[in-house]
Amino acid sequence: MKRLIFVTLFWGVMSTAMAFNSSPEERRDSIIILLGKKTRIAIQTTDKAELQALRNYDLNALVNRVIEIQEKTDARAGKDTSFVMNGDTVLVRDNQVTIKDTERGESTFSIRIGGKDGDVSSGDSTSNSQPRVYKRKRTSSEWYFDLGLDNYLTGDGKFPEQNLNYALRPLGSRYVAISHIYKTRIGGSRSPLSLTYGLEASFYNYMFDSNTRIEKGATSAEFVEVMDGANAKDLKKSKLTAIYASIPVMPVLQFGHSRRSFRFGVGGFVGYRLHSYSKIKDSDGKKDHETSNFYLNNVRYGVQALVGIRGIDLFFKYDLNPLFTEEHGPDLRSIAFGFRF
Repeated sequence: MKRLIFVTLFWGVMSTAMAFNSSPEERRDSIIILLGKKTRIAIQTTDKAELQALRNYDLNALVNRVIEIQEKTDARAGKDTSFVMNGDTVLVRDNQVTIKDTERGESTFSIRIGGKDGDVSSGDSTSNSQPRVYKRKRTSSEWYFDLGLDNYLTGDGKFPEQNLNYALRPLGSRYVAISHIYKTRIGGSRSPLSLTYGLEASFYNYMFDSNTRIEKGATSAEFVEVMDGANAKDLKKSKLTAIYASIPVMPVLQFGHSRRSFRFGVGGFVGYRLHSYSKIKDSDGKKDHETSNFYLNNVRYGVQALVGIRGIDLFFKYDLNPLFTEEHGPDLRSIAFGFRF
């Protein structure tokens, strides 16, 4: 019942956050010029100060040059054509004209010229529809898939010695997570800072390195050797799996606006255990599993970091609270690291 209440609250909080962030969009400043009833010119920019740059342009000359390009080139076919005016680069595609500041290497403002069919002409269109105004969303979202390794550290920050019965196989313990992450830009349209947050389902698979399995004892979690009569059974696999629902929150700095740019973030997370079980597989292929809480902490919280460049993201997570409840198991804190896709 407690688990159901938590999951309901979990989704409720995130639904509220999604509703709150579904509408904030940065509306560009724009000027719309109606030429008779047949042609419109829409001038769009990120802020009013940039509109002052229009004083440097002869709009007549600009429109005439665009018309020449439309008539003589393949601009109508979706191909880019460019020319230089007043030291700035003018890009033309279809009926979209973008003025690019050569010194700063970024767009200053764009001009959309068109009638019913977006033609640069005084055609016979009688449409009074407004030109499309493009907006850049302040909040966006994406699905992510995390794949990596997990382990745990002792209370003094070291890996357990391999002779201990709860030591893990370093390459056999796997971490998998699926998340839906929202990204809200903090500041203006050129700000590199964003706040990311969302929902995550994470799967920790702790693969033991010895012929032991975890069991829930009378007072604590126990790591016992699996026996076959008087002899120890040879196990191909023995693991503990714990599944959590989590809310990650992390400020991220991204220097650029594409997936090829460098990004870095440090934040935290809080989660709740949804399910846990142990599983063993012997050398004959026989399997056995047991479902229990194994005295695991229901709530987990910790810190996380992300670094990425050129479409490759690396993540790291560290639990600040112990894996097991106090005095009901060894003092261990989970870590996970790997790639985000």
